[in-house]
Amino acid sequence: MRNKYLRFADVLFLLSFVAGTTMMACSEQPHQPTLKATYNKPAKNWESEALPIGNGYMGAMIFGDVYVDVIQTNEHTLWSGGPGEDPSYNGGHLRAPEVNKDYLHKARVMLQQKMNDFTADRSAYIDENGKLITHNYDGDGDGTELRNLIDNLAGTKEHFGSFQTLSNIIVEAVNPGIPVLIKEAVQTNYDNTKNQSQSIGSLFDQSTTSKWFADNDRFPSFGSLPCVIKWAYTHAPKAVSYSLTSANDMPGRDPKSWKLYGSADGKSYDLLDQQSGTFWGDDKDGKGSRNKTLSFPLKTDKYTFFKLEITELIDNKQKPQLAELSIDASTELPYSDYTRTLDIDNAIHTVMYKENGITFKREYFMSYPDNVMVMRLTSDSKKGKLSRIISLESLHTDKTITADGHTITMTGYPTPVSGDKRVGDAWKNGLKYAQQLVVKNKGGKISVVDGTKLKVEDADEIIVLMSAATNYVQCMDDSYNYFSQEDPLEKVQATLHKVADKKYTALLATHQKDYHSLYDRMRLNLGNLPEAPVAPTDSLLKGMDENTNSEQENQYLEMLYFQFGRYLLISSSREGSLPANLQGVWGERLSNPWNADYHTNINIQMNYWPTQPTNLSPCHLPMVEYVRSLVPRGKYTAQQYYCKPDGGNVRGWVTHHENNIWDNTAPAKKSTPHHFPAGAIWMCQDIWEYYQFNLDKDFLKKYYDTMLDAALFWVDNLWTDERDGTLVANPSHSPEHGEFSLGCSTSQAMICEMFDMMIKASKELGRDKDPEIIEIATAMSKLSGPKIGLGGQFMEWKDEVTKDVTGDGGHRHTNHLFWLHPGSQIVIGRSEQDDKYADAMKVTLNTRGDEGTGWSKAWKLNFWARLHDGNRSHKLLRSAMKLTVPGSHVGGVYTNLFDAHPPFQIDGNFGCTAGIAEMLMQSQGGYIELLPALPDAWKNGSFKGMKARGNFEVDAAWTDGKITAIEILSNSGAECVIKYPNAKELNVSGAKVKVLADDQISFATVKGKTYIIKNVSSL
Repeated sequence: MRNKYLRFADVLFLLSFVAGTTMMACSEQPHQPTLKATYNKPAKNWESEALPIGNGYMGAMIFGDVYVDVIQTNEHTLWSGGPGEDPSYNGGHLRAPEVNKDYLHKARVMLQQKMNDFTADRSAYIDENGKLITHNYDGDGDGTELRNLIDNLAGTKEHFGSFQTLSNIIVEAVNPGIPVLIKEAVQTNYDNTKNQSQSIGSLFDQSTTSKWFADNDRFPSFGSLPCVIKWAYTHAPKAVSYSLTSANDMPGRDPKSWKLYGSADGKSYDLLDQQSGTFWGDDKDGKGSRNKTLSFPLKTDKYTFFKLEITELIDNKQKPQLAELSIDASTELPYSDYTRTLDIDNAIHTVMYKENGITFKREYFMSYPDNVMVMRLTSDSKKGKLSRIISLESLHTDKTITADGHTITMTGYPTPVSGDKRVGDAWKNGLKYAQQLVVKNKGGKISVVDGTKLKVEDADEIIVLMSAATNYVQCMDDSYNYFSQEDPLEKVQATLHKVADKKYTALLATHQKDYHSLYDRMRLNLGNLPEAPVAPTDSLLKGMDENTNSEQENQYLEMLYFQFGRYLLISSSREGSLPANLQGVWGERLSNPWNADYHTNINIQMNYWPTQPTNLSPCHLPMVEYVRSLVPRGKYTAQQYYCKPDGGNVRGWVTHHENNIWDNTAPAKKSTPHHFPAGAIWMCQDIWEYYQFNLDKDFLKKYYDTMLDAALFWVDNLWTDERDGTLVANPSHSPEHGEFSLGCSTSQAMICEMFDMMIKASKELGRDKDPEIIEIATAMSKLSGPKIGLGGQFMEWKDEVTKDVTGDGGHRHTNHLFWLHPGSQIVIGRSEQDDKYADAMKVTLNTRGDEGTGWSKAWKLNFWARLHDGNRSHKLLRSAMKLTVPGSHVGGVYTNLFDAHPPFQIDGNFGCTAGIAEMLMQSQGGYIELLPALPDAWKNGSFKGMKARGNFEVDAAWTDGKITAIEILSNSGAECVIKYPNAKELNVSGAKVKVLADDQISFATVKGKTYIIKNVSSL
């Protein structure tokens, strides 16, 4: 492979290389300040405050409370749905192939006529006054003949399933310094019998994003009130008020009247307060009253037990719901100096605080080599200051939890969601899970409590080891067998047995050696900061939002956010694991947002954008393997739903925009943007990107047919547009934006990129004369390509329509710029035509604006980086890092640095990390381009170990926006061509340089050799 040239956006000054010495020794590790996310209070909210650890196989979210610590856990293969729920599950397919193909043919013919009519009667034009006249396509909404045909091509999401929470590990102080809720005392006469995630426990989880909803058949309607809720504390709180928080929807379910009681013994209750005629908001649609907290005075310290009687609802025909209910106690705390820290550099979470003159410390990490989570509790006291009750709780309904000796064991089955029900008894032979905690105490004693908990008393040190597993296996053939015969409990027991005798220091060393082998591959320093600021992370985020931070504090946050993305990728995607889903490997519910699945119309692809440029190639393999796993079912989908224009069978495989671990490749249900047959070809870009950055031909050979079959599907599926004879996708739908048409720009860009990748891959393996490649090249030459509208914008559809010109209210999707990113068909500066397209893309981006969801802002950041506008890129980065809160409708970042779609979606984290890398270096044009989009805010800095296509690792430093040092390590011995103004003045150590032009030089490289680039004129 030729890595064509290294080009610099500005005139490059490589200064002061003198007699073998440089201003910066790139071979030395550049200084990167310590990167930690730090907070001075425990987390209350899972989504916005708890902190993640993970190893690909498992994930955990740590709250760090002093007296009741909660560690929520996940196992990467714990999914509901699939053949475990319904043995006849077939990946979401509906109807016979001949029926689907008939619908498809009719829709294609109708769309062609629709487009013919539009071109004839409604094409855009400039009138005699110089005004642009445009129209929108005729609507194809529900009920239209065209929409009915296309909706009849939808699949089903029955038994699609969801990525699910596993459990909460609870670590409770035996004698807490403040009143603590007794979970066993929480009860109601009307609990949720249909959705465990909305049961009464959610009312006391300190999270406004969850809720209790009395969805119970015994609560049919009016007359079922009062609804009674009871709860208790370890001892009487010094109450100053009590609070109720409304839930996220349905204002009619809000309590209107209630009574609050208190009791010292749980038997005799006193009336403490009553409210009637309460309304939660006066806005007409009720949105302003959602997740709203109302507080009422309550002065008492006598009561341990409480009871709330809801006597009236806003709408008594509804069933009651609330997000939170609490007794608000005095804020005096018996502990001090609290810190909660996620050390990004070392992948360890710590909690520290002082109580009664003693410093207590907890450490948590998740080891990939040992596949265990480790938690250690210590203090600086000599003897016996640690007494804890350790337990497991889970939202799953079919589970068993037992404690014996030093071990707590949970086994069970996933819980059906979204109205799905198990079919027959086959589920018992479907997916099973197991989790164990092994508790080791140094000093003191340990005992079993209530058959399910372990109590450690007066210990000097407590270590908790956890591992979890299921019997899931990733299926790579058409057997669709996802369940091994191995008992997951035996697997967990074997894992824990291997580490049972290892010391904590050995476990930590193994974990950190593995983590550093990936994380340390790349370092970054923006602003050449000498050290980290002392302020906690949430304060820094607030300061960035309010413009009160120093420049150095903002640069630190940006570095932290960049490396946090790499940390998340290492923690959620490791060889042997499933790929990172919409929430990585973290999810607090039985049904997580969008099922925490694999969306292929941007989201899963964005998850993997940072892997190659930030030097994390091994973390890419789960995605590549996942793509290969979809092929067998994807071939079935192709035959089930698609045909050539003449009705003949298509070759290859296809998948649509929603995927799970059960190989659901069918179109989604009709209420979603189900028609997205470009999912396979977009995901195949991950295969090609891996190859381009690593030049591993054995890898390319392994996945070549996966790419080839995805390309051949489109060779057969393309339609000849009667209007101009070009090949187009039909039907075509701009993702999540519409309308149905022929050859929307997004579809054409992805098809073109796939064909281009396939042709290049065939040349790498000497297969470019194969007949299939000739077919692909021929089809590529006939594709309808990108277009610039009369309004100067880069067109989203093949026809110039009004909402493309106006920006459609700042719609979040700008998929049609795929040609620029992550595609490589348009590269600014590569040709005059490319630059014209780039200018049109700027018009589009300016029209659409910078607002949007978290992932939308991240993608726009990458677009502007590819357009070489550093300051605009940086503006998008700051917008993506805008501090937001749960329940908000603003995309940004939460205090724990999770991306807010909202809600939390991890793709925005990965997209921003990739975007920062794109600002600093690009190589998609066939050359390495340093600092192509450097903003004014980063005028000084350095990085080490960034990867470029061609398997080059690049180190660089810059001052006042100008490069001062470069080293390039050639890992594969590829040819390197460097292009930048006055490149003929460059000298490359140890290489014979050939001057091709004033702005181009070329040189051969040797595998494993590092090249220092010098400016001859500066010697």
